[in-house]
Amino acid sequence: MAATKLSPLDWNIRFKRGKLTILLDLDCNRPLATVKAEVLKALHARYPSGQLDGITIPTEPADIIFGKPVDSKDLSQGWTTLEAVDLNGDGKAGKSRAAAKVNGLDSLQGAGVKDKSFVAFRFKGETEARAAASDELADEAEPFDVVIPTYDDEYDETA
Repeated sequence: MAATKLSPLDWNIRFKRGKLTILLDLDCNRPLATVKAEVLKALHARYPSGQLDGITIPTEPADIIFGKPVDSKDLSQGWTTLEAVDLNGDGKAGKSRAAAKVNGLDSLQGAGVKDKSFVAFRFKGETEARAAASDELADEAEPFDVVIPTYDDEYDETA
């Protein structure tokens, strides 16, 4: 495999779901749709069966939802949904989407993500499928299932 030359615009981003972490070096101005495609590519390479923790890995990048930490210094505070910027606020993809791409707003950097950050991800319909499988109500306040290891997990005193 040939070495990849990184530029100053390439960031290390850790994408998290459950205990799984995917580390990708990405251009910070790359459109979110392309970033989602890269995450899917990594998932399908790692899980050729198409299943991740009993959930089917989607084939379309639009079926991935990203989240960023509420507090980047304390990941236990939870996650908020990370969406592409809609400049007009009308929910349409017309000129606002084109302007967002030109201005770099439809990117990780434009969404407020920083270098070496964590970005949570889940699949569309995953919360509902998990709730149906466990006969529990879906918790809409915390739609991202992310496990962050702690010092206590690493150095358990019972061993």
